[in-house]
Amino acid sequence: MYFVKKSVCSLCQKTLLNILYHQTKMQKSWTLFGFCNKIMWPSKRILGCGGVKNDRVTCHSLKLVSTTTKGTIAQSFVKAIPKGDDKLRLVCTNCNYVVYSNPKIVSGVVAVSKNRDKLLLCRRAIAPRAGYWYLPAGFLESGESPEQGAQREAKEECNAIITLEGLCGVYAIPKIDQILMYYRGQVINEYDIKALAETEEVNMFSFDQIPWQQLAFPANTRAIKFYMSHPFDNTVETKKDNCFNFLSFFLPNIIHPCKLNSGQVV
Repeated sequence: MYFVKKSVCSLCQKTLLNILYHQTKMQKSWTLFGFCNKIMWPSKRILGCGGVKNDRVTCHSLKLVSTTTKGTIAQSFVKAIPKGDDKLRLVCTNCNYVVYSNPKIVSGVVAVSKNRDKLLLCRRAIAPRAGYWYLPAGFLESGESPEQGAQREAKEECNAIITLEGLCGVYAIPKIDQILMYYRGQVINEYDIKALAETEEVNMFSFDQIPWQQLAFPANTRAIKFYMSHPFDNTVETKKDNCFNFLSFFLPNIIHPCKLNSGQVV
């Protein structure tokens, strides 16, 4: 059961800005009722009061319901264009608090051996693209830098300890609201790498043996090829991917190479 402290204006911030849920036994408390909003969490059902799954609200608004003994009080967020803005946002109908939807940051590493003749790749054990090879990467955690995130992901996914050497590439994928940052790095414990919870297999590939047709994501291909063309300098590639193909994620038997638009810069 999920609750947030009873408040009107701060409710907006605690629920949507920081996504903080407080379990409490207070008689006057707020509980999420249910919603269907493409900006926040599309088509997601959540537990309501008493642990019962509630039906989704059929409009594009987020509703919060108070479980006070004095009756039901609804708090709602509607899509509107705030004053001075030019985009639709979620706006609180009571206090006019505006919720901004920002992209997720993914941090990863193009990690090579000490001799720079092999590349570290992991075979995914989880969706999306389970069974395909990818560069160690993942979403940033709160409170860490992109560099720390890249090193943490390499450690979590294949027990690799990485020394970073600088940024390799930054890729924006607007269709899924993600910004990918790949660093250059060296594996300093090459003989200790192993498959962990999120990986089926780990390998150090020679550059002439990279399984290009089995790479999980287009950005992996882009980052590796850029590294190979700039192995010893600090050049950073920044691209915006306008040809992102969702089929490559959800149809495991079909591989759709993505042709990036090289004329656009993030």
